[in-house]
Amino acid sequence: MQFHLRVGGICEAEASLAYELPDRTVVGYDADILFSLDSGKKVAVELKFLSCVSDQFKARSFTVMHVKKQHGNNVYCVLAYVHMIGIGLSTETAKSYCYPFDEFIGIEFKKPDDLSKAILSIADHFEGIVERVHVSLYSG
Repeated sequence: MQFHLRVGGICEAEASLAYELPDRTVVGYDADILFSLDSGKKVAVELKFLSCVSDQFKARSFTVMHVKKQHGNNVYCVLAYVHMIGIGLSTETAKSYCYPFDEFIGIEFKKPDDLSKAILSIADHFEGIVERVHVSLYSG
């Protein structure tokens, strides 16, 4: 699934970025959401909801370290975590595992009815991030 961006480029669900491991094996990272700007810059987004497993965050951080090594500043990596207070890994703990990401978005909600608001909040963040990455191309 994909659609075109107003700033120029496309947004895709589960799009792949190739990267190389130290032994020269080339593997792919399937970003949950990948914004590919016409400039060649990309914003790779990893989404986590209600996670209780720290290894999910550790594994994605490992992957992002290699993606950043391969692609450098051409890929801006974001992890967005929606956390229900009192369940699973805290937002603070998740963020501490996600240091290789360029940006961490932690959204907390108190009751299941608030989940849709949390998801819309993340969508608002993405719009701002894509705009910042787009604007940074022309100001720097």
